[in-house]
Amino acid sequence: MRYRFDRFVLDAACRELHDGETPVALEPQVFDLLEFLIRNRGRVVTRDDLIAGVWGGRIVSDRRSPPASMPRARRSATTAPRSA
Repeated sequence: MRYRFDRFVLDAACRELHDGETPVALEPQVFDLLEFLIRNRGRVVTRDDLIAGVWGGRIVSDRRSPPASMPRARRSATTAPRSA
């Protein structure tokens, strides 16, 4: 499935994010978080939803927790270099 937002395309099957034609490098967990949020757009997603949906219900350290991963996901989808 492909999701388009602003100038980005997230291809879930290929596990790729593109800014126009330019691939955007993402850590696997940041990709999972971004995909989860896109699939659940239009509804409030709780921390428990994120842990269940992205981390498979595992206990996560502060460094890898949803609040710590959000800025990386946001930067990936907003500050990627624009394609020419």
